Amino acid sequence: MSSDYTIDELMATFISRQMHDDELVIVGANQPIPRAGVMQAYLLRCPNLKVPMYFYMTDMAREKQLQLYPLFADGRYRRWAEGYFTFEMQLESARKADVCFIGGIQVDQYGNTNLIGIKGKEGNFKLRGPGSAGTPTTSSYIKRYYILMGSHNPRVFVKRCDYVSAVGWHNGGADARRALGLPGGGPKYVISPFGIMDFEEETKKMRLKAVYPGVDPDQVVRNTGFELIMHEQVEVVSPPNEDELRVLRGRVDPQGILRK
Repeated sequence: MSSDYTIDELMATFISRQMHDDELVIVGANQPIPRAGVMQAYLLRCPNLKVPMYFYMTDMAREKQLQLYPLFADGRYRRWAEGYFTFEMQLESARKADVCFIGGIQVDQYGNTNLIGIKGKEGNFKLRGPGSAGTPTTSSYIKRYYILMGSHNPRVFVKRCDYVSAVGWHNGGADARRALGLPGGGPKYVISPFGIMDFEEETKKMRLKAVYPGVDPDQVVRNTGFELIMHEQVEVVSPPNEDELRVLRGRVDPQGILRK
């Protein structure tokens, strides 16, 4: 195991280890960490992984070096295209896909996420977010999804979101999604710069599952704005090994976006 890695590279590698061969994975707009993780899985372990990029179904396995373009909608992804999605097909893919990733400016104790904004005074926004951007549909139908948070503090990990753009486990309970008529499997993990959270089986409240090397579980608890359930044995996420870093830096992210 290498000790020379960034947290973004560790998060991408954790995501890579979650992928299974032959799955259809949707990576949303402006998500370089999930995109890197999915590409790493594709090149290392999952050659039959289906990876749409923007409107293209891509084949990148034979490329010595890829480019992790900052924008998902970068048309240069078509250089690896084997097929093309129409807009209607892309909307329909949410019903058939296995995995997607959802971000948020807030996430609450039940995995509901907010990309809409932060409430201010008199009904105005204190902060306006980027908008739901398709996440209500994908989070409703997809088999499982991962919530990726760029920071971990009490302003981001809140007891209740100011607005909900993607419903996780609503108000809690193992039956919460079925009661709302949501057919998808819901959020599996919340991935933050401190570690990995899952959801307790009965209440579906967020629970600390694992931390990164050097992170104290109490540090995660102090930076969470609600009572975070602790797993019986909080694990430590294994750092990237030499092969994972070689593929990540040499083929997926040669420009070093995850090392900045």
